[in-house]
Amino acid sequence: MKRAVLPCNGLDKQYGVLARELALSLAETQSAQIICPVLLNNSPARYEKALAEASLLVVDGCGTRCASKLAGSLGLKVDDRVLIADQAKATGLEVGDSLRPGPVGMQLVELVAKDLAAPKIAQAPEPASGDFPPPTDFITVTYDKFVFKIPSEGFLFNENDCWIQVIGSRARVGVSDFVQQNMTDITYFEPAEVGKEVEQFDEVGSLESGKSMMDALSPASGRTRFHI
Repeated sequence: MKRAVLPCNGLDKQYGVLARELALSLAETQSAQIICPVLLNNSPARYEKALAEASLLVVDGCGTRCASKLAGSLGLKVDDRVLIADQAKATGLEVGDSLRPGPVGMQLVELVAKDLAAPKIAQAPEPASGDFPPPTDFITVTYDKFVFKIPSEGFLFNENDCWIQVIGSRARVGVSDFVQQNMTDITYFEPAEVGKEVEQFDEVGSLESGKSMMDALSPASGRTRFHI
């Protein structure tokens, strides 16, 4: 299937510059179609055909995730995402602060482009949903304009509105009903990488909506094993 690339337009930051370079590299080496964020925002109909025929890769430069927010605001189906800042951290490459790519920056772009071109390795099957039974009994709480539900048993919460459900040696982590309502429509969730060792209150993911962003902080120590 063809690939369309929606890159960050943050040319005032090094990571934004590298997001643009990655889009150009994919266009040259993999015949991907670049979706200009400015034209997409001002005239989305221009890209309707391209987006209907291609899988969409969103390339964000930094944690602001402007490209992801644009895709979310337009209701686009995103098939894959890359955050250049995270890729730099994962590879240990110091790209510097220059607004020109530089040799290290281009090395990072080449590594990410190769990774995107490689066949995806099949993930281990996720646990059956029955392993983590949904709550059946709730406490209903009213706060300000929000009416939200708290499971009466089986779920433990921390002060950051994150919960943990423990079954044997495994656990599932999520955010409260209050957070979901307060953030309104959540458009994007980025989980921690599989296999990451986390301590209590370490970040295990980040959420964003058109209204705000939030880090999900683990209520317990452990190691990430899968995403559901």
